[in-house]
Amino acid sequence: MGNDFYLPEGDNSLEIIMEEIPEIANLYVTLRDGEGRALPGVAITVNGTPHTTDSGGTCSFPGLTPGLHNGSSTKAGYEVTSVVLNGSPIPFANGNF
Repeated sequence: MGNDFYLPEGDNSLEIIMEEIPEIANLYVTLRDGEGRALPGVAITVNGTPHTTDSGGTCSFPGLTPGLHNGSSTKAGYEVTSVVLNGSPIPFANGNF
């Protein structure tokens, strides 16, 4: 519930300013090998923005707009075998998702 305010006798004017809350989506990426070990140094690109996974096999893409996106991942000597978003598998081919 809001705060109480005193309204004096007579005509009064109340101005309320509201700003739209921007919709954003943050993407946190974790790359692991088939044994579950972190994979550092993997090149990840989402919507043309490149990142490389750190020593823990992670990187992030903050401030994306909700909706459709495209991405890819590459590391010499490895191939993508599974891509999962929020617990659900998503389609991929040749490292592209």
